Amino acid sequence: MRIAMIGLGRMGANMTRRLLRGGHEIVAYDPSKEAVSAVVSGIASVEDVDMAITAGPGLRWAVMGPHMTFHLGGGEGGMTHLLELLRPSFAAWWATMTTPELTDAVCQQIIDGVAAEAHGRSIAELARERDAILLPLLELVAERDR
Repeated sequence: MRIAMIGLGRMGANMTRRLLRGGHEIVAYDPSKEAVSAVVSGIASVEDVDMAITAGPGLRWAVMGPHMTFHLGGGEGGMTHLLELLRPSFAAWWATMTTPELTDAVCQQIIDGVAAEAHGRSIAELARERDAILLPLLELVAERDR
C-alpha cells in the first residue's frame, strides 16, 4: 500500500519506520520549516498553525496530494486557473518566508506553544487521539486505491 505522510517529526518518523517495515511505500512531506517560520515570525501561534493544517490542507493532501488539491482549488479551470489568479500572491508570500535559525529561544517558543496546545495530555494520550483519527482515514484511502 502507498501511504502519504505529512510531517516527519518524532511521531511521523516513528510511524513511517513502522509502515516501511510492514512493506508499505511511503511518500513523505515535512512542512516543519514553514510551520516554525510562521510561529517565529509572529504570523500565528503553534496551535493556530496546527489547526490551519489539520482543518485545511492536511486532510486534503492525505487524500489527493498538494498538487491535485491545488488543481481542484482552481475550479473548472484547474491548476491553470489557480496559478493565473494566485501566482503573484504565492510569489509574494514565498519571498517573505524566513528560514528560522533554531536558536535556544526559538526552540523554547515552539516547546512552550506545543505544551499549551497539548493542554496537559501525555504523549501516549496524544498518540491515541491521532491514531483514532488517522488509522480509519488511511483505511479509506487504501480502499479507494484498490
